[in-house]
Amino acid sequence: MLVIDLLQLIQDINKQVPFFYRFDGQVYGLILVRPEPTRLIITTTKQSKSLKQWELKMLLNKPEYHHLPVYLWVEQQPRPIFGFKLADQKAWLN
Repeated sequence: MLVIDLLQLIQDINKQVPFFYRFDGQVYGLILVRPEPTRLIITTTKQSKSLKQWELKMLLNKPEYHHLPVYLWVEQQPRPIFGFKLADQKAWLN
């Protein structure tokens, strides 16, 4: 998924909704956006804090990022983002 596509998907959800990712039974919060020449990496943590919609939107909404594919950095590996679902007042990336 490209940054511009993710921005379109998250546009209409509540600004206070935090984003998380679940992998191998562990929950990861999003903490930092790191651009690379060919992709944009969102780093994660096992702590309960995570970026909220407005924070993620603010960090991603730069014209130079729009064409980059988005990956999560989980367990020392990049994982592509395909979308998200809303559950329990949280957005879960998949």
